[in-house]
Amino acid sequence: MTQQVQLNIYPLDEAESIIQTLSFIASSLHHRLQTKALHNLSKRHQLANLHLKSVPSKRKLAAIANTSASAIRH
Repeated sequence: MTQQVQLNIYPLDEAESIIQTLSFIASSLHHRLQTKALHNLSKRHQLANLHLKSVPSKRKLAAIANTSASAIRH
């Protein structure tokens, strides 16, 4: 029985971007029962602040929620 392993090598910037995105999404899984998108984004932002991670800008959060940046409250 042989197993195949595929190894992909990515540039550092791309790898860091993927890690940041996954850590941002992981925090949303904790709040998966929240029904309001803006409330969920607010909680994700708070968790990112607690863990001292890079926090997405209001513009990025607005794009995720499909709303205007002025609707995002930090």
